[in-house]
Amino acid sequence: MPHIPGHTSQANPFLDILEDEPKTAFFSRANKFGNTPQRRRFSENLFPSVFNRFLGQLGTQIRGGGEPTLRFNDFLDDLDFEKEFFRQSPTQRRGFGPTLNPRTRFLVQF
Repeated sequence: MPHIPGHTSQANPFLDILEDEPKTAFFSRANKFGNTPQRRRFSENLFPSVFNRFLGQLGTQIRGGGEPTLRFNDFLDDLDFEKEFFRQSPTQRRGFGPTLNPRTRFLVQF
């Protein structure tokens, strides 16, 4: 991720590292989402989608003729991992680990 000039944080000069390494910014937030294997796998699979949405918004800024000021770390401020997780159907969420609901099984007697 290229550094955007004029966006160094005075409060924390190391924040630019998060722009240079987007996975660092993402997973530092994903760790707060949960430590279950199911939630870890979900957040690992979520990164490409979230990063692509960010690139889309950045591209929209550029195509609009404006200065590209959007930063990934700022974009992540609006990301709600819980909401993203529950946007998935129960079947899709089941793919990220075991659930408490067992599969239905029908036994037919003749």
